[in-house]
Amino acid sequence: MNRSVAVANGKGGVGKTSTACNLAGLTAASGARVLVIDSDPQGHVALNFGYDIERQTDQGASMLKAVLTGGLPDVTKDVRPNLDVIWGGEQLEELAIHLNVRRMSGRGGAGAYSETIKAIAAQYDFVFVDCPPGGHILQEGVFGAARWVLVPAKTDKGSLAGLRDIARRFDVAHEINPDLELLGVFLFGTQSSARRVIREARADILKELEGLDDSIVLTSFIRQVEAAARDEREMGLLAHELEAAAEEAEPWYVQRQNGKSDALVVARSSSSLAGDYSELAREVHDRIAKAEALLAGTSA
Repeated sequence: MNRSVAVANGKGGVGKTSTACNLAGLTAASGARVLVIDSDPQGHVALNFGYDIERQTDQGASMLKAVLTGGLPDVTKDVRPNLDVIWGGEQLEELAIHLNVRRMSGRGGAGAYSETIKAIAAQYDFVFVDCPPGGHILQEGVFGAARWVLVPAKTDKGSLAGLRDIARRFDVAHEINPDLELLGVFLFGTQSSARRVIREARADILKELEGLDDSIVLTSFIRQVEAAARDEREMGLLAHELEAAAEEAEPWYVQRQNGKSDALVVARSSSSLAGDYSELAREVHDRIAKAEALLAGTSA
C-alpha cells in the first residue's frame, strides 16, 4: 500500500512541519517504519528533530543529486527509533530550478521528483512529506507521488486562501496521479475554548471545498499552546517527548532550592499539545485504515 502523506497548504506558517514531524514520530512509536521527507527549502524539519540545519544536514543536496542522476537520496537513519529522514534545505531551490528548466524545455518537470520519492517511499510503511507553501514545483512533485494530502489550516483569511490554492493544485495533480486523495483538513493553532470561531472556521473551510462531504474536516485539531510549541523547536523534541520530559522534570522551585538555576524547565502545557497530536494521529490512521479496507473489499 502507498501510505505517503503530503502535509500541505498554499500558505506558510500554518503548522505543516510540526504536523508532519509529530505524526511521523507517533507513527514510528507505534512500531511502523517511517520516513520523513523535508521538501521545503527552509529545511525546518531538522529543527523539530533537534538537528542543526547547517552543520548536521545536507540541506537537500542528496535529493538534488538523486533526481539529477536517477539514484536514491541519502537517508539519515534512526533520527528516532523506526524513523528516518531525508533532509530539506537551500539545495532544494536548485532542484526547483532544474525541474522548471526541464519543463520549459519539454523534458517533463516535477515528474522526476515524483519518481525519486516513489522509489525511496517503497521501502517504508508510512511516509510523511513536509511540503513547501505556494505554487512550488516541488509541491507538484510530492503530489505526483503521494497517496494522501493532509491540510492544516488556521482560522484567518490568509489560510483559507492557501486552502483554495491547494484545492486548485490538487485537481491538477489528480489528473496525473489519479490515486491521490484528500485525507482531510484540520484546524491548527486555535483556541479550544473559542467554540464559535472553530464552528465558523469549519463552515468557511467547507465553503472553500464546495461539493465535498463535511466529514472532510477532521474533528481533531491542534490548539495554540505558545510555550510548548516554542519548547518543541528550542529543545528539538516532539510534543509527546516534551510531555515525557515535563513529567520527569522537577518543579522549578525544587530546582531552585537545590541550586539548579540552569536546569531544564519544560512548559507544563506540553501535555495538552501532545494530546492533540495523539488524537490527530489516531484520526488520520483510522481514515487510512478505513480507506484501505474499503479498497480491499472492492478489489475482492
